[in-house]
Amino acid sequence: NASGICRSGQTEKKYARNPFRAVIRVDDRPRHLGSYPTAEQAAEAYDAAALAAFGEFAVTNRKLGFF
Repeated sequence: NASGICRSGQTEKKYARNPFRAVIRVDDRPRHLGSYPTAEQAAEAYDAAALAAFGEFAVTNRKLGFF
């Protein structure tokens, strides 16, 4: 398997130019937030989207202590 799940909302694709993809599910639909060179950048993109979509109820990587 060339890809694996990393923290919430991130997927790692080996051998890709920007191997970390940020994805969030809103209204039961995936929203692709882009590809990033580091897991931290993908996590920041996810956190920003989660806060915009869910406000104070967002579960972010920062709240969980991942970054």
